[in-house]
Parts: sequence; structure tokens; C-alpha cells
Amino acid sequence: MAVPSYFRRANITWRQQVGGSAIEASKIDGHSDLEMTGEYTFVYA
Repeated sequence: MAVPSYFRRANITWRQQVGGSAIEASKIDGHSDLEMTGEYTFVYA
């Protein structure tokens, strides 16, 4: 079963909020480049 996009976005955003790197998130989610990971990341000010 595929993971819905909102769960992927929440997971990637959370990882970066708690100090994980974009590279780590990219590898875990299987993205081929960091640009794709950036599209899934929400930055809160």
C-alpha cells in the first residue's frame, strides 16, 4: 500500500524540525535528489 503524500510531508518536515538533515530524509524516503525532498518539506517560521 502506498503512503499518502500528507503522511510523507509530515514525516519529512518532522525529521528536519528535530534536527535531521535533508539528505537523511531524502535517503529514507527514496528520493533521487534533494529538490524532491524540498517539495515535501514545510518550513514554519
